[in-house]
Amino acid sequence: MFRSIDYKNVLHWKPGKGIYNGKAVYFVQHKIYGEKQWTNATHCLGITKMSCDLSQETSDRREFYYARVQAALSGVHSPWVLSQRFVPQWETFFSPPKVKLAAKERSILVHLRPPHSPYRRRKGGWISMKKLHKFNYRIYVSHGNITMVSDTVKCFYQGLQHAEHDNLAEESVREK
Repeated sequence: MFRSIDYKNVLHWKPGKGIYNGKAVYFVQHKIYGEKQWTNATHCLGITKMSCDLSQETSDRREFYYARVQAALSGVHSPWVLSQRFVPQWETFFSPPKVKLAAKERSILVHLRPPHSPYRRRKGGWISMKKLHKFNYRIYVSHGNITMVSDTVKCFYQGLQHAEHDNLAEESVREK
């Protein structure tokens, strides 16, 4: 099963029947839907842990991927076990943004930074998550029993669009 957080796509599996002592080794392969050939995940051949980070191999977030795992114990290999189809843009979960607050005389400046992606540019720098996904944030401000909500703050592929926060609208009054 794939687990994906911030496009860090990790395949996880459980040991098969009859593998109780933890001495099995595992082999992982992957492919894109429609391809005939499987590709070895070279960093996950003969490993003992039951997970494999396939983020780089599954970096096209719109593509349909499959992976498979084979166990080997004492020279005997299990049949390959196939994962379910995995589409990163549909199945990744996102971490909350990093928040930095700066208090001013009559306002609070809120800086939101989306999580980092696991992908690097050719020259080694990180690819911004803003280049991969559109984010919408809503900021709530509470004071006493009044809660105010900002207009939606949008973070687009090309950069951050700043919302005017002087126009906070009263969303609800909650008794505590």
